[in-house]
Amino acid sequence: MSGIISEGKNNKYPDLFRIFLSCKNKIYKVICNQFIKGACMRKTLLDLHEILGEKILMKTLNLRPEKMQKLLEDPNQIPIPSAIEDKMNFLAAIVRNLKGSYNHYGIRQWLQRKRTQLKGKRPIDLLSGNWWPRDQKILKILMLSRALNN
Repeated sequence: MSGIISEGKNNKYPDLFRIFLSCKNKIYKVICNQFIKGACMRKTLLDLHEILGEKILMKTLNLRPEKMQKLLEDPNQIPIPSAIEDKMNFLAAIVRNLKGSYNHYGIRQWLQRKRTQLKGKRPIDLLSGNWWPRDQKILKILMLSRALNN
């Protein structure tokens, strides 16, 4: 290989070559991490879809039916926005907590029952529309689901 970025005796810029290799390795690592993260998020999406069903999942992720369908049918073509990833991770944590005590039907029912700890509201009502996983009202839902494991 000839030119500015090459290895060997003829390289006029050996530091530039080392920087190039360093950047190439970092970029490769980032791409691999993104691929692995994407695969994990796809698996989480499919698991949540199986457990919660399409209607509840669309409501909690605030997705239109066509967007949900695209994510489920061809998950490698559409990147999952970070806001939806955050919501999916939060929902997955709730589902993990409930799985010890409930089956899929029971988890869906748990989300739809009014809770005195939520001032008479249903978890599904608070998890609909534009909600944020770090909101105090939303964190109460996670705490309620955790209480079942204690």
